[in-house]
Amino acid sequence: MIQKVFLDFAGVSVNKDFSQQATEFMSGVIEKVQNAFEGSNVVIVTEQPDSGDYTRIDVTNSIKDGETYLGEADYDTSFDPNDEGVVRLDNLLKVGEDSNLTSYQTSNLVASNICHETAHTLGVDHSDDPSNLMYPSAPSNDLNSPPSFTEGQMSQMDAHAALSNFSPDDPSAISPFPEEDYSEGRIDDGFNPLEDDFPVENDESDTIEPQDAQDDGSLFDLL
Repeated sequence: MIQKVFLDFAGVSVNKDFSQQATEFMSGVIEKVQNAFEGSNVVIVTEQPDSGDYTRIDVTNSIKDGETYLGEADYDTSFDPNDEGVVRLDNLLKVGEDSNLTSYQTSNLVASNICHETAHTLGVDHSDDPSNLMYPSAPSNDLNSPPSFTEGQMSQMDAHAALSNFSPDDPSAISPFPEEDYSEGRIDDGFNPLEDDFPVENDESDTIEPQDAQDDGSLFDLL
């Protein structure tokens, strides 16, 4: 069962003097995000779906609040197919500038953050491994390479997508799991595809802070 993720770039303000470079930069970011989810049941789109359920990730550089966080999202363990997240492009580009990253590395940083926040909306928790894409501080994974998930994380997102889009009241629906009992909102055989004993409602907001960014008011002026 497919889970659509809409990357909303309506909040991206582009410097007209760098419009071509900005377009190429963001096209590269989108391709890396799509590649990271390739092989899963998660489909990344950049046009808002006309109907149906979908996750929305707001990619923006238009929020002028002085905050330095890189992104935040609903950490969903309730299998809601309509969660949301925000990725702060302005702060990510500033991290790239402050850390003297190349354009390629900065592109990987932005793509990694989009993947990280998207994964939270699909029930994936943080990792204790500093090299893992889901490590709670950024930059974390190797920025010389595009973002990628572990096999376990991909399976976890697929399980979440399946449960988010499965309706036991639909006679045509085929459950991805055996012996389901939705009276309590979870599987009755002791198997939870995310983590045993997670509460049904726990949409806590996850916020990622940069490790080294300084809020001095100056933002990288590529976009």
